[in-house]
Amino acid sequence: MIDGPTTFTIKNLVRMREALDYHNRVCGTPANAITLNPLDHALLGWNLLWGVAVIADDSVGVKRFRIDCDEYTAAGPREQELVHAG
Repeated sequence: MIDGPTTFTIKNLVRMREALDYHNRVCGTPANAITLNPLDHALLGWNLLWGVAVIADDSVGVKRFRIDCDEYTAAGPREQELVHAG
């Protein structure tokens, strides 16, 4: 049995934090959700990270995530790739 977070979990936490920080630096609207594919959401089991909701959405690909806010662009939201555990 493994105690504590796995490498997959740690890598994804780091990647999501980097994406969240980047979004909040460059976008005029703060992030209000980190959106995951339902399979990844169930696997990781998070509902809140750093005060931001973590939600499941079928429109997000497996092993990807999206930082959402109330600002919309013509290009739509950009999905960020989840880090694969090595």
